[in-house]
Amino acid sequence: MKKPITCMCAIAVFLALSPVQEVYSGPSKSAAKKYSVKKRVSKKSSRYKTRKKRRRAVFTCDMYSRKTLNRKSKRFRKTINHASRKYGVSPHFIKAVIAVESCFNPRARGGLGEKGLMQLMPGTARELGVKNGYSPWQNIHGGTKYLKRLLVRYGGNKHYAAAAYNGGPGAVSVKYGPKFNQVKRYSRHVMRAYNTMSGGRDVSYSPPVKSRKVSLKSSKKRKLAKKSRAKFNKTNKRYKKTKLSKRYQYKKKSAKRVLKKRNRAKARFSKRKFHRVKAGNTLYSLARANRTSVAKLKRLNRLRSNTIKIGTRIRLR
Repeated sequence: MKKPITCMCAIAVFLALSPVQEVYSGPSKSAAKKYSVKKRVSKKSSRYKTRKKRRRAVFTCDMYSRKTLNRKSKRFRKTINHASRKYGVSPHFIKAVIAVESCFNPRARGGLGEKGLMQLMPGTARELGVKNGYSPWQNIHGGTKYLKRLLVRYGGNKHYAAAAYNGGPGAVSVKYGPKFNQVKRYSRHVMRAYNTMSGGRDVSYSPPVKSRKVSLKSSKKRKLAKKSRAKFNKTNKRYKKTKLSKRYQYKKKSAKRVLKKRNRAKARFSKRKFHRVKAGNTLYSLARANRTSVAKLKRLNRLRSNTIKIGTRIRLR
């Protein structure tokens, strides 16, 4: 009887322990599938996160039309034209740089202390002799002077000059051009504004390059101008003579007028008459003798009363 009881107890213990072993053995197939799907989704999300964000397109001043850029620059047209004539830089190029730097705002200020229309740095402004950075005249002339230096350095290449204006001459190689992306982007913006302003061509202003050939050309031009003047003078001798004679006559007339004025002044002074007061003289007696009035004598001598002291000098005329 003892053997079957023990067997039954063993079977009962085995059945009780069997589900516990299954739980601890590991997850079921369905659970494993769910776990794997979740893992894959997480991997995809991590990939999306690591992707670079695309740059948003920002509207800048160089994207304006030619009409709006000319309207904005109208206020500073005289100073820009004066600076372009003085330093030999294209006015469209100056306007393009101003459009990118400050969008024609004379009170613009940068984060590193740049001031004015052309955003001159304090050091460069001091070097160029600009005392007031917010003055449009000083700022434009200083910036144009600096642009001229850069154009001479890079042989008249506007792309390189614009890039060097932004990043400095160290950021742009004379042979290979701009080194950094930021500087390249800036030069692209400037050239876009320049092309819209000039319409893709600008013949009136050549880049200022220092060379002997340029100086020789200028000397030749001067010689030709002198020759043409000499020819003109030879053909128009009569006109020249009449012009000179007219000038001479005018000078003579003016000299005569001056002499007449001097003579009149002398005559007026010579007409004056004075008298030294003696004992028994009165204003009434002196006025009667010289055929004048007492009031006139008082006015000439600035007298307040009719009394006169002996020995004083009185003006009669």
